[in-house]
Amino acid sequence: MSEHLRPASLVAALAFAPVMAMAGTSGCQPLPLDFVLCAQGTDWETAEREDLSDGVLFTSARQWLEVFDMSELFPAGIPLDAILDQMEAEFAQEAKSHDVEAPLTVSRDRFSTDHLEIVSLTNRVALEPGEVESFVTMIAEAGGRRISISIDPGEDVDPELLFAATRAVAELIRPASGG
Repeated sequence: MSEHLRPASLVAALAFAPVMAMAGTSGCQPLPLDFVLCAQGTDWETAEREDLSDGVLFTSARQWLEVFDMSELFPAGIPLDAILDQMEAEFAQEAKSHDVEAPLTVSRDRFSTDHLEIVSLTNRVALEPGEVESFVTMIAEAGGRRISISIDPGEDVDPELLFAATRAVAELIRPASGG
């Protein structure tokens, strides 16, 4: 990507999240499993959208956001915290299979929005010597439905700023109806 996520962008995203949380679903973009992204007034409103077989990818000038249906991989009976354990193990196994260092877990978090229960995993990974990148993967649940939400800012962002931006994105996602 031509630009990277800047701390000012993270702060701006935080400022819009409470306003967006009060909005209805009119003008929102559909996501898997009858969820929507209500991103009016944010960078995500004008992000390029690519529909995938089991999800959607949004690409802005500074970052990307992926949302996938996780109901088969992580059915409702599996506790959300156990999913984080499974994700960490899968990330480590994937790294080992490519003969690279496993991502460093920076934080494991659990939080709620007005519409979702969420667990998140923030990682840092060395892509090349001297090049470190941070990314966040969340599993969000509402009404027994689960989606994964992955955010990659394209650079190594301070973990506290990245978590704040992650939470702001989570505030933009809700069930399309009822919940």
